Amino acid sequence: MIGILILGTIGTVLLQANSTSGPTVAGMYNTLAKCIKDSGATFYGAFWCPHCQAQKKLFGSSVQYLPYVECSTPDANGQTPECTAKGITSYPTWILKDGTILKNENSAGITLETLAAVEMLRQHCPELKVRVVNIVDIMTLQPRSEHPHGLTDADFDALFTKDKPVIFAYHGYPWLIHRLTYRRTNHKNFHVRGYKEEGTTTTPFDMVVLNDLDRFHLVGDVIDRVPGLAARAAYVKQFIRDKLLDHKAYIHKYGQDMPEIRSWSWAARTDTIDKKTRRSR
Repeated sequence: MIGILILGTIGTVLLQANSTSGPTVAGMYNTLAKCIKDSGATFYGAFWCPHCQAQKKLFGSSVQYLPYVECSTPDANGQTPECTAKGITSYPTWILKDGTILKNENSAGITLETLAAVEMLRQHCPELKVRVVNIVDIMTLQPRSEHPHGLTDADFDALFTKDKPVIFAYHGYPWLIHRLTYRRTNHKNFHVRGYKEEGTTTTPFDMVVLNDLDRFHLVGDVIDRVPGLAARAAYVKQFIRDKLLDHKAYIHKYGQDMPEIRSWSWAARTDTIDKKTRRSR
């Protein structure tokens, strides 16, 4: 039995707001936007990228003065020659006059939640085989015939299989992943978790929970979609529900994430090495 947990880390943020509201005074950031443009910086983005839109929203009507370059083709299936020449592989990307490339680590949160989900699955469902695929260039999802970065069908099937469930954690709109993979053999088994435009002023982990991209929702998705696992792992689903309730109660009382969330780190590799060392003695 193989369950596959796919990690999508495309979509980064340079500027991040704590709420969904933008500037209330028209033109209040005109000077800032013009200063950014005069500095020689360039903002590369795509119309389908929620984080690009979030950054633009921060500037309100002043967005007209930002040095923005649209990288996506109108059908959202390709990239403009200008952005390809610049080596842009994720959005938004800022390139400063001196060549410095700025990308926020927002997608690292999805990486962490995916690894935490894998660790939970190893603990509670040890018989389950899990593969994590880290995607850094979204265009590899397309067929080679559609984009030069695209994987061949054989390579794609080798990674994603032809018939196993795929849970895809994506730092962007889910529809894009379905659109890019609809020609692939295993597309029907793709379940994409992504940006739902849910957020407010809250804790970092709670923001992920609001968009169903946290470790508990990802584990639940695996249990629901791997044939035969739901009945055997019913107690795990209850554990997940209890943990989410504990999370809500804790942040309401203390205003920060639980210690087990804040201090979590990947320990599976160390555990495996320790076990091998003990067996060799």
